[in-house]
Amino acid sequence: MTKQGNGIINVPELRRAATKVVALALDTKIGPSRGAFGDPFESMSISGIIPPPINPQYYCQMARMSNVLPQLFKALEVGIESYGHSYECFLKTEEEKKLAWDLVKDEKDVEGKKTITAENIDELLDQEKERLEWVFDYFNPFESFVDIRKKDRADKETIGWWTMEIQRDDVRRISGGGHLPAYQMRLMKMDEDPIYVKIKKLNRKWQWSEVEQAVYFRRFVQVIGNTKRYFKQFGDPRDYSWKTGKPISHPTPENEATEVIYCGNYVAGTPYGMPDWSGQMANVGGS
Repeated sequence: MTKQGNGIINVPELRRAATKVVALALDTKIGPSRGAFGDPFESMSISGIIPPPINPQYYCQMARMSNVLPQLFKALEVGIESYGHSYECFLKTEEEKKLAWDLVKDEKDVEGKKTITAENIDELLDQEKERLEWVFDYFNPFESFVDIRKKDRADKETIGWWTMEIQRDDVRRISGGGHLPAYQMRLMKMDEDPIYVKIKKLNRKWQWSEVEQAVYFRRFVQVIGNTKRYFKQFGDPRDYSWKTGKPISHPTPENEATEVIYCGNYVAGTPYGMPDWSGQMANVGGS
């Protein structure tokens, strides 16, 4: 209990009421931002493709000619990306495990079939860990996930951004992917209108709420000579053709574009990233 003025505030009750308000808010539909998300570089686009301010090949050539940068990049690859990853369960106590099990044990798919085959929470956690290990141990048939991350790091340090392809299985779960050479990738202009995507959020009472969030997406294109291959942004629920970049109504593994995770160093004045050493290009050229 806490006194304020002439009244008394019941702090536990206030917290419970605030939690309830938050839980109710999570069931609402979140509208789009009113910021100007129209791409300011749209006028620079060619068939919707935005050219980077500096040809990435120029960065690649300068980095190769330097007698310092290759060693620095290799050290970053080893120091940041070469130690792999581990899986930690965020359910630490038996009470948390019980709450989680009560939430998911009776889940059903659209056909009314139970989606959980485990008999208890520990078995379910083992199944989930096994699936994660399977995905990342066999993320790509030709190289390990660590090797892919090392290539991504080399791209980001060399030209300022990296791109990774994400592939999904027939039930839309992430099942693999691979490195896409960033110097070949180009951004397309951002969508003029947002679309609503469903996002799950977990509140303090371990209750899942599904929120509709307005999101602006863009697409990407890989340019190799006169050949173009299109990709959609990670999380975009719409279906596109990988050959034309246009929406398709009947997606199949043969015609559907896969997703791309894009990560770049933010630089004012361009939607592309730029390397940290770009301010020293004159010195690098003379090294």
